[in-house]
This record gives sequence, C-alpha cells and structure tokens, in this order.
Amino acid sequence: MRHYARKRYSPAQLDAMAEARAAKGMERPEREPIPMRAPGRLLVEVNGQRFDLELAPHPRHCRQWIAKRDGAEYERGGLERIWRKVQADLVPLLGVRNL
Repeated sequence: MRHYARKRYSPAQLDAMAEARAAKGMERPEREPIPMRAPGRLLVEVNGQRFDLELAPHPRHCRQWIAKRDGAEYERGGLERIWRKVQADLVPLLGVRNL
C-alpha cells in the first residue's frame, strides 16, 4: 500500500526525460567485459584418503564453484559446501574404541 500519491508527468516531460536518458547513454564509454575466474584444483589427503577435485567457476553465480571428481560432477556450490561434502565422504578410521 502506498502512503503517497505518485507524481504524474505530462507527455512533454516524459519525452524530455527519454531524450535526456538517450543522450546520457550515448556519452557512456564502452566497458570491457570482466574476465571469468580461472579454474582451480583442491587436493585433500587425510589419513591415506585422497580427494582430487577440479574446481570450475559457476557461470551464473560469482561465489559458487562446480567441483568435479574423476571427470564427474561431485558438488555444486560455495567452497564451504564443497568442503563439508568432502568431510561427509571421508571414511572414519577404525580403532580400538570403534570396534
């Protein structure tokens, strides 16, 4: 619910604003595209278990990665989510207390 009345413009004012936007847009210099992040690698070795992940940047989200293990997609998300997936897949060690 609006608690105010919208300002109403006359057709002449709308045309003037459109021309001003067009002139402003023409003066704007061309920007170069931002380069995509470089792919990375995450190598984790814990208690003889090895996780070798290839990290490719997510095409639509700047803070997410696509992790691949042995060529197949392993996890898609932020670095913390990928790390938690690795921790979940670690095989726990058997010891005297765990028998």
